[in-house]
Amino acid sequence: HQDLTLIFRQHVYVGMADNTLALLQHKRKLYLIQVPIVTKELVYQQALRRFGCFGTIKLSSPASLYELLLMAMDEEEAAGHWTPEDGPKDEIAKLGAELLLEKKPMLLEYFQIHIDDEGSLHTLPVILDQYTPDLSRLPEFVLTLANEVNWESEKECFQTLAEALASFYSVQSIVDLASDGAGRPAEEPIGGTNPCEWVIQHVLFPAMRLFLKPPASFSTNGAIVQVACLEQLYKVFERC
Repeated sequence: HQDLTLIFRQHVYVGMADNTLALLQHKRKLYLIQVPIVTKELVYQQALRRFGCFGTIKLSSPASLYELLLMAMDEEEAAGHWTPEDGPKDEIAKLGAELLLEKKPMLLEYFQIHIDDEGSLHTLPVILDQYTPDLSRLPEFVLTLANEVNWESEKECFQTLAEALASFYSVQSIVDLASDGAGRPAEEPIGGTNPCEWVIQHVLFPAMRLFLKPPASFSTNGAIVQVACLEQLYKVFERC
């Protein structure tokens, strides 16, 4: 979508309106951007673009797939998405871990997701430079890999893996970025800038300017909404 592409290529970042909405200026118009929707699309496109050529994010300590899946199942139960009728959580976690262990050569070769022979996760891919996802959502990501990736068709496998990464790496709220220091600069930015907003302003939106190809759906799904025209605001101020 050419008009949307120009907005993202030539925008000026204004600031965060709340925990999920960012305000951008393009020429004389102001837009509200749904950060969760737009960052998810950005990561999806970058996951496909960097396919097979990722850098690595090394976890501070290996994480057991089985334990991560149990944690995810507990979260599913708390959210009302799992009941005992769905099967024992430990059995589901065991099967999921075995599946991912079987797929570990492909996950490492194409996505730099390193799983050792004991079933522990060591690395994640660098999808956007200087950015690390909210690692508190790692159990959810592993459950998505086990349950929602189509492992039967090569094309759909890579697409659904990219979708899983996009959901995991997308910013759901600026509060997420503060939860464990994910994506923060090494030092507190000069001037006391909120470190979460620093990541959005200096990492995510510059990446959008360079790489994002906005889909036509952004025009209708609320991802970007014009909220003001500066020329009209000037006229209002002149009358006042």
